[in-house]
Amino acid sequence: MANISSFFGTLYFNSTKNPWTPEGYILAYDILMSIDASGGDYGICMEEEHTENSADFLMYLMSQGDKASISFWGNGRWSAENNFHSFESWTDHKKRDQTMSEETYKVTREKFLSLAAENGWTMQFDYTDEESGNGFIYQQSVDIVVKQDPSTFKYEFTPNVTTVAAEDYTLDAYCRLVEEEDDITHCEMFNQTIDEIAELLNINKDDVIKFTEFFIEKEWHFKIPPYSYHDDVEDLPEGFVDQWKEYCDGKTSESVKE
Repeated sequence: MANISSFFGTLYFNSTKNPWTPEGYILAYDILMSIDASGGDYGICMEEEHTENSADFLMYLMSQGDKASISFWGNGRWSAENNFHSFESWTDHKKRDQTMSEETYKVTREKFLSLAAENGWTMQFDYTDEESGNGFIYQQSVDIVVKQDPSTFKYEFTPNVTTVAAEDYTLDAYCRLVEEEDDITHCEMFNQTIDEIAELLNINKDDVIKFTEFFIEKEWHFKIPPYSYHDDVEDLPEGFVDQWKEYCDGKTSESVKE
């Protein structure tokens, strides 16, 4: 069974030659909507507020001048990178609920490819991708460029992937890369994990601050995943409970000395 990753980021409409035109944005809209993920499919879903129709999409992008962009999220077929490697084939047909005919979509796609190649238009997807089953968090940038296939002389979408960061699926990585929090104690997932494990260990609410200090001091945020898979104390990492008991004993001894 495939593991579905979850990613989010920003799509930039760049150019190496001429600025994007209104026609280019409208053509790109139909192509991007062919891999819409709002129904739970693999693909991407742009900001719904600005993508209800091509007119709203165009107005939003044109209002930004030469540096147009839009936020997006998506579901990865194992990973977002796999999605973008399939960009050429996945955009080859219209999505079922797109109202245009398949023939009209094909004409739209070919026209966009020709204009993009002529004007140097590219689509840059910058995103953070995470998947707990395979245990990764990636930050990547994908440039979708248009190149001509030397064997068929047809234009096609080609992805160029750059990995900015690749980390294991830990609480620390999640807070930094997904929630984008420099201070881990401000991370919602960190505090949720602390509360869940504290409840599992029957830690008094008054001792949660001490438990948080222990968690960070012993660097468990580098070892424990961001989501709680712990239904029983035995599910906690080896040595965790014993180390917590030792930490408590040490703190108690210090209090007695004082």
